Amino acid sequence: MAMISNQGYVADNAGQVNLSLPVSSRFGDEIAVSGKGAGGWIITMNAGQSIAIGTVSTTSGGSVASQSYTDSVRLVCIVPNFQWTTTGGPQGNLTIL
Repeated sequence: MAMISNQGYVADNAGQVNLSLPVSSRFGDEIAVSGKGAGGWIITMNAGQSIAIGTVSTTSGGSVASQSYTDSVRLVCIVPNFQWTTTGGPQGNLTIL
């Protein structure tokens, strides 16, 4: 599912929910993802996009995934169309590729 800027998402499914960053985003746009279903969630990126979580960053076009179904993350766009970072700490343990 392609996400839309300035929206929140709750991953509520028995299987992993695949969410992708928007192709087009502006500085300051936000996205929130929370888990509810047993399958958890994964955020995938388009070529050239990345997410920084603290001092760790995804590879270009990489992914961030929940390890537990209740993990959550809130992102803000810091480079239009390309780079996102967390606002505050994520909840839970995330797999960052």
